[in-house]
Amino acid sequence: MGEGREIKIGAVYPFTGSLAAVGEDIRQAIDLAVEIVNNRYDLPLPLARTNGLPLLEDQKIR
Repeated sequence: MGEGREIKIGAVYPFTGSLAAVGEDIRQAIDLAVEIVNNRYDLPLPLARTNGLPLLEDQKIR
């Protein structure tokens, strides 16, 4: 797979209408999860103590 490659993961959530605030909350939660997986943190969470996805040659997600 090689260094510098990313795994793209998509999500669908609302940004307009009555659920726009919920969509923004979901986007922020996904951004935080991506930050935790892609970088090393001293947190008691799965994949927090590694850089990227260890079983996929440390590739980052986007």
